[in-house]
Amino acid sequence: MTLLNWPLRQIGQAIARKEVSPLEVTDSFITQIERLDPIIQAFALPLFEEARVVAQERTTNCTHNKCRSILDGIPIGIKDIFDVANIPTRLGSKIFEKYIPQEDATIIHHVKQAGMPILGKLTTHELAMGNRTPPTCNPWDTTRIPGGSSGGAAAAVAARLVPAAVGSDNAGSVRMPAALCGIVGFKPTYDTIDLQGMLSRIWSFDHAGPLGKTVDDVRLLYHMMRGSLEEVSTRSLAEQSPDYADRTWTIGIDWEWISQTIHPDVESLFRQTEKWFNVQGMHIRTVHLPYTATAFSIWMTIASAEAVTHYATVLRTSPEMISPEIRARLQYGQEISAMEYIQAQQLRKQLQHELLTILSDVDVLCTPTVSIPAPLLTEDPVFVHDQPISLFDATLQFTLPFNVVGFPAISIPIGLGELSKCPVGLQLVGKPYQDEMLLDIAEQIETIVGWRQVPSLCL
Repeated sequence: MTLLNWPLRQIGQAIARKEVSPLEVTDSFITQIERLDPIIQAFALPLFEEARVVAQERTTNCTHNKCRSILDGIPIGIKDIFDVANIPTRLGSKIFEKYIPQEDATIIHHVKQAGMPILGKLTTHELAMGNRTPPTCNPWDTTRIPGGSSGGAAAAVAARLVPAAVGSDNAGSVRMPAALCGIVGFKPTYDTIDLQGMLSRIWSFDHAGPLGKTVDDVRLLYHMMRGSLEEVSTRSLAEQSPDYADRTWTIGIDWEWISQTIHPDVESLFRQTEKWFNVQGMHIRTVHLPYTATAFSIWMTIASAEAVTHYATVLRTSPEMISPEIRARLQYGQEISAMEYIQAQQLRKQLQHELLTILSDVDVLCTPTVSIPAPLLTEDPVFVHDQPISLFDATLQFTLPFNVVGFPAISIPIGLGELSKCPVGLQLVGKPYQDEMLLDIAEQIETIVGWRQVPSLCL
């Protein structure tokens, strides 16, 4: 279990020192997958033979001191939304059952350039448009959902089936499952990562993002996904500049928004974390975030209209290939007029402007990532203080608005709920294109909280 629990940098350093080979690392994770994935069901398509071929090649190169970066030889899991040449991409849908791409997505090209063996394709909710990701279950409690739509990626990292993974996020699909599974998930600033070869179809809100065990893990993957191999081995801005490390951060919290519907486990851990901020000398400033309710209608209008644009033919000729849940969302998109779409885009710009004004007075915004711990597999609605809330609203309340504006956001785990015994995540939101500063603040908070546990199932 020891190697499986190492952060990426520790694995990479061990490979560089020849204490372990890429093939040995890859085989360790394959053994864990064979042991636990029949229970977790995080893999849509294992690629063990292909991974071992790459791992053997990287072992030979690293033996001769030809490692490309700190990530060279470390295996990875890929959400089944990214094209890998000559490997099926199914996007959790019957629509893509026969689709085999001939070229790699840009992100996959960067993965291969970094020398990372791909252990397999990880499950996604159908068409990356849901928050359950069946048949995958949560490693902390197999009667509960892992979240979605990157549920396979989050569950696989949490269960130590993969050391890290690449997912996608158009409403919270990296951060929400990361929170529910007790790991770190990062959504970079919109349009900073090339999405060529990613099959999602909501271009106004689509992001690709990394999932890992630590903030440093996702920082390394973020650099890799951008194709910045020369940056992959560097440490944080705080470590490069002592003055930067000593800076006192100002954190904005909208208590009115947060307190509306929040599970006792989430509230308790969030308030405890706020106390730690104060102890560490961080400044807490109360803010009021505008249009948080409006963000949902903006998202639904734009996302539904853009999605149905791509699936209109299938919806008309073969509707049985789409589940009733997703079909209803696409049919809603057919009813949206051009005027409604344009008005939603205008409101989106207004929301961006308002949030930028608020962020001019604070360094980051802070919320719970999800208002509830992981719900049961069939639970919808969920109940908070005896009030029914739709699963969509309960899981995306705090993540979705920051897809609408495209600002960088990260979820880090802050503990297990006393009632649910399930992980709870904290979300930090930064200014656009200041992703590195956001990662630095997240890394400091990660150190303050000091929570990093493994599901008992995986020990």
